[in-house]
Amino acid sequence: MTMSLLILLFATLACFGLLFFFRHYYDSVALISVAIGAAINANIYNSATMPITAGWLIFGIDSMLYTLFMFTVIWRAKDYSVSSAKSLTVSTVIAIIVSAIIEMFATWSFQGALSWDDGQKIIGYVVSAFATVLAVWVMLWLFRTLEKKKRNAYLEFILCIWIASIIHSLFYHGLMALISWEIPEHALRRWVGSFIVRSVCVGFGCLLYYLNGAFWNPRNLEVRYRDEAKKSDNSTDAK
Repeated sequence: MTMSLLILLFATLACFGLLFFFRHYYDSVALISVAIGAAINANIYNSATMPITAGWLIFGIDSMLYTLFMFTVIWRAKDYSVSSAKSLTVSTVIAIIVSAIIEMFATWSFQGALSWDDGQKIIGYVVSAFATVLAVWVMLWLFRTLEKKKRNAYLEFILCIWIASIIHSLFYHGLMALISWEIPEHALRRWVGSFIVRSVCVGFGCLLYYLNGAFWNPRNLEVRYRDEAKKSDNSTDAK
């Protein structure tokens, strides 16, 4: 295992771990802040601009960041409501678009002109924003369907996040390939690397959700424990 890959693993532990820690004190604020920060930076630091090579595989921190963003959305839907998860997504998408506008004018003012490569980068932000909306809306539809059937929460997370990740990846990379009229370099190596990183992050995210519920409960979160509270009250009344 290369040092770069170890650093990526440490970054994963740090980012998910900090969200787990701060949910105890500032649950809603932590989810919103991490969602926006993760989604924006996933567009800046990725396997194309900053590849991490380990043998044949190519990894990128964007796979971890985007999975982290997806977890903030699905946790928001699970612990609060689907409508609040959609609001979180819209806020994130607006932040991505604003980031794209800022980068465009910063590059333009610095260089005095914009090249086609600069234009593709800005377009990438916009495409990612729309891909995010599409992926999350499908994810939340699937989440509602599974919730009605009372499926296991961790099964919901795994299915929803993987479906959303596939949709986002296909829409984003497919549309960007059409715009640039070329297949991304080392596409298969990057795709396999992304699959491995996302798999690790999905497992880690499910573990931390369990720990947040079992040992490190968010202080200002009542929704997750409302059913348990009702059962306890009914039991007391019966006695």
